[in-house]
Amino acid sequence: MDIFSPNNKIAGRYQIISLLGQSEKSRVFKVVDLTTDQAMALKVFSGQDNGIHHLQHEFRFLSSLRHPNLVQVHNFGSERDFHFFTMDLVEGRDFLAGLLEVPMDERLRLTAELCRALEYIHQNDIIHLDLKPSNVLIPAGGAVKLTDFGLAHSSKSRGLLKAAGTPSYMSPEVIAGQMPDGRSDLYSLGVLLYQVFSGRLPFEAPTTEELVKQHILKSPQPPKVFNPDIPDEMQLLILRLLAKDPNERPASANEVIQEMNRGFGLDLALEQGQAASRNLFHSRLVGRDKEMADLFQALQLAAGGHGTCVFISGETGIGRTRLLSEFALQAQLRDAQVFWTRCYSPDSAAYEPVIQLLSQLLPLAQSFCPEVVSLYGPELMTLLPHWRGLTEIRDHPLPTQLPPNETKLRLLDAISNFIFRTFETLPTSPSVIILEGLHWVDSESLEAIYHLGRNASRSRVLLVGSMRSDDIDEHHPLLGLVERLSLENQAEQVYLKRLSSPEVLALLGNVFYHAEGLEPLALKIYEETEGNPLLIEEAVFYLLESGQIRRRLGQWQVDPYLVQSLALPAGFKQALERKLQALNRHQLRALQGIAVMGRPVSEKMLAFILEAPEDQVTEDLIHLKGRNLLIQIDSTEGPLFGMHHARIEREIHSGLEPELSAALHRRASRLLEQMGPSTCQDFIELARHHEKAGQAEGAKSCHLRAASLLADHAPDQAIVHYQAALRLCSSAEQAEVLRPLLNLYFLAGDSSRAAKAASDLLKLAGPSADLYRRMGACQDRLGDYKRAIDYFNQGLSLAQGDPVTTARIVSSLAATYLHQGELRTAERSCLEALKVLPPESDPLVEAELYNNLGQIYWQLAEWAQAVSVHRKSLQLKERLGDQYGIATSYNNLGQVYYRMYDWDRAAESHQKSFSIRERIGDISGLARSYNNLALIYRHLYDWDKAVDYHTKCLQTMERIGSSYELAVSHTNLGLIHKARSEWDQAIWSYNRAILISSTIGARNVLLDAYIRISELYLSLGSIESAGQYCQQALDLAAELGGRLEQGRGMNIQGRIYQMRRQWDRAQELLVQAKEIFSDLDIRAGEAFILKNLADLHRARGELRQSSLLADRALSLAQRVEEQQLVAEIILLKGELMEEEGSSGLVHLQWALELALRINIRETVWPIYGALARHAAKAGNLPGALDYYQRALAVFKQSCRNISQPELKNCYLFEPRRRQLLRDIKKLRQEVSRNVSLA
Repeated sequence: MDIFSPNNKIAGRYQIISLLGQSEKSRVFKVVDLTTDQAMALKVFSGQDNGIHHLQHEFRFLSSLRHPNLVQVHNFGSERDFHFFTMDLVEGRDFLAGLLEVPMDERLRLTAELCRALEYIHQNDIIHLDLKPSNVLIPAGGAVKLTDFGLAHSSKSRGLLKAAGTPSYMSPEVIAGQMPDGRSDLYSLGVLLYQVFSGRLPFEAPTTEELVKQHILKSPQPPKVFNPDIPDEMQLLILRLLAKDPNERPASANEVIQEMNRGFGLDLALEQGQAASRNLFHSRLVGRDKEMADLFQALQLAAGGHGTCVFISGETGIGRTRLLSEFALQAQLRDAQVFWTRCYSPDSAAYEPVIQLLSQLLPLAQSFCPEVVSLYGPELMTLLPHWRGLTEIRDHPLPTQLPPNETKLRLLDAISNFIFRTFETLPTSPSVIILEGLHWVDSESLEAIYHLGRNASRSRVLLVGSMRSDDIDEHHPLLGLVERLSLENQAEQVYLKRLSSPEVLALLGNVFYHAEGLEPLALKIYEETEGNPLLIEEAVFYLLESGQIRRRLGQWQVDPYLVQSLALPAGFKQALERKLQALNRHQLRALQGIAVMGRPVSEKMLAFILEAPEDQVTEDLIHLKGRNLLIQIDSTEGPLFGMHHARIEREIHSGLEPELSAALHRRASRLLEQMGPSTCQDFIELARHHEKAGQAEGAKSCHLRAASLLADHAPDQAIVHYQAALRLCSSAEQAEVLRPLLNLYFLAGDSSRAAKAASDLLKLAGPSADLYRRMGACQDRLGDYKRAIDYFNQGLSLAQGDPVTTARIVSSLAATYLHQGELRTAERSCLEALKVLPPESDPLVEAELYNNLGQIYWQLAEWAQAVSVHRKSLQLKERLGDQYGIATSYNNLGQVYYRMYDWDRAAESHQKSFSIRERIGDISGLARSYNNLALIYRHLYDWDKAVDYHTKCLQTMERIGSSYELAVSHTNLGLIHKARSEWDQAIWSYNRAILISSTIGARNVLLDAYIRISELYLSLGSIESAGQYCQQALDLAAELGGRLEQGRGMNIQGRIYQMRRQWDRAQELLVQAKEIFSDLDIRAGEAFILKNLADLHRARGELRQSSLLADRALSLAQRVEEQQLVAEIILLKGELMEEEGSSGLVHLQWALELALRINIRETVWPIYGALARHAAKAGNLPGALDYYQRALAVFKQSCRNISQPELKNCYLFEPRRRQLLRDIKKLRQEVSRNVSLA
């Protein structure tokens, strides 16, 4: 089946409608781009290399050109063995058919349009070389379009041209293989006109060979021979165009128009020289080689599955868009798909660039991975409500309600997953997302972009953002985003500098090819503009407009006296003023209307705003485009017109007289109201126009409408609009705005502004019990507990007779007592509230009270009571169907069971919590569940499960960008790798934790990581490294006042001094550490230090004291079920018994049983060593050798996991390990001696 059959989708994006035309090498189809719902043409070549190169060649040429009489190309891509590009759809007749049916004046007008297209490409040093009827299209009521640049040739090319094209229309010099120029196209134009006016071709022959001979040698018959009605002026022009010698033809396409004007008394417009200025930035890119190389290196990484972000910044007019356009073009030619999003103004709605991207990707997802639409579409309906009608999600339930922060996180995760999973399924690799105008993006969009940036590294996606540096101050959140991603090695920054003097010369040389005397002019322009490309463009426009650079006889000519007398505009503002002064009143008003709208508009919209006839507006727009003030943008609604540069809009808008500004904004608001505002963006724009027009009531209404639409998914921007509405309200209306604003402040964690809003509301609306509860909650968050309690008590005095409100306030009051550490008072408050609350009156409040009690009993270590109240809270939430609450209750139960050392029930509870969180999309809760399960399995010494859950936790934290929890997860994972003797992995995890925590300033996590890595190096015998990290930990603990961490650090330091045999200092530090752990009632830590003290006394020969300390350590370790520590203490006791002359075998075997159960190598091999010594002492040499071999096998296994040679030496020469190797060597010698004697 032909993949180009009607209704088939090409690249999942372009739906085939019909075949428009075909040739030997290519076909052209009418398609609909499903990402934009726009009809366009798709030109496809077969998969042969020459066909691909032919298509790429044409795409490059057309991409570099912008003219109303040329077809604009859009995207390049591939499907199976075919390559294609898309372009404007032009439905109409070809040039011959179109001109045969119209009167003479219309023929001349259309011919002039074709001439302007030819003049334009010739000014840009491009020759078409395939001008024929089918390549010139005339749409109904539209402008002539010159198409098919497959044979186009640059006149800058020095090589000879191989004859190509359609023989009937080829010029003699092209047939002869000579160097062509623009006059070769004019010969083909002559053939076209001959055919139009005479009804036949100038030369006809049975063979191609005979035909080309006639073109070279034979003069054509005058066209009057075949049509006597042809005007003499037209016959003369046609015969001049068909001259064999190019020098006898008109010198340019503009000259053809001039001849028609003279001969027929017309005033047909010429193609202005400003085309050079208009396309200054569509010439070959200059001065950006390094930046392009950086982008392509990033693209290559993305192609290999290592996506990244590149942020491009620079001052106004520096050429960011030009760089991105060239990169997008080249990326498409390398089989990448490119997706653009743009922020047009600072009034963009929340998530605007994300919505644009999701809309573009939806049809691709529907084609390649509909399951992704089903999975994430319900959540994304928050941003795109019209998705509710999609087949893939029509019957899906709405997402479970979560707290605001979790809801936002789930939305961000859905955005990220939808985008990346869609890209994963696309047949092309890689994909590029261009985010243009990030300096105007909202805070919610920045969060989404950060989320995308963090998750790009495992994809085939390159994100490229651009921003204007002079529109961003040092406090702009965008800078923080870029810095964070850069610190995390997820992004690169590219700053565009101004062009150098040689680069300015090269740029002008590309535009004014072969012009002489450019060097001094380029230097002058460089000095005046300082290399800013926008100012260079304005300078070139000025030179062309003033005639100081002109095109004559097909060549650019520079006035030789230009540099001495040249007075360029002093900056952009003066250049703009010169342009504006040359405009008439209607043209200036059109610009002002577009500036007021603040976004591209259609002719009809602008006519409404200006209250002007559409014909007048059309003429004005054409003129403004020609003067480089406007650009035309194609859209699904038809052509739109926007400012050539954002700075033009700012300058014009700021210069408006107040009365005119208000009048234009008033018309703009009426236009938008007539169009029927429905989206958040509509209401935001309408609010702006109402405000600028002085229509406070309308502005307030639109701000409130926008805020209500934004509140659920974009609270930051909702707050902005509520604040704006508040400023426009009367005193009587403010209370109704303050209520939702207070709620948003509180949910956003902005307690200070929430407290201020509550205070203002109190003054406006008077006291209420619920308002005092809110005020108390704000003060509780701010840490002013006394004030919070006072507000709660005032609320209680107003709530008398309302048990539910009373219970709600008492619940908040109990939380404050809990935060104050008044646990029993908090307990009494909760119990009193539960008595007051009527049964089943408000299960949510009742569940919260039980939950508070659970937290209180947790703090009091009253575990049975904690379990009981958490179970009651769980039952209530199950009755309510509150899935998030149920998951939280199971999590709380799991935490309590964990502290009770009831591992099985802890694991069961956390597993239930995990299952619910996974189902409802509670992502950070899911990460916490992973972590909790990992901790349980770590205590159960199930290392595989512990690693699995910690890794999943780590992956989730990386996905959601929670750097703090990420650092904690790396520390936890390092601890497990250490227990499994996976030394390299442990070091990497700890170092990663140190890097992240130091980057984000999480000093408590950094402190823990320092201690952990110090312990690891101590275990490896690297005393110097252990000491360095330990000292860093002690210094930081002293700064933070962390007494527990000081105790941990002292313990490590004491062991270091012990290894250095500095016994007194070691004992002093260990005793101080033990006192800290005893004071803090941390029994596991105290047991560990008692064991270390026992080791110390044993090393000093004080066996009795060592044994007493070991007994105390064992009692504590058994009580807290620290099995590794228990095994190590039992080993110590067995060795002490051996050294005291009694048998420690029972203890050694007991220790081995425990050690094998927990599977920690560094605990196992010393026990094997002790058993070997026991067997040797008993004369059981084979038994001793067997134990030593087992110890050595475990020992070697651990050693293999150390890659650093110096660290491996430390490990091998640590005293206990070195003694083991000596014992083995000695035993082998003894065994050998016994064998010899035997």
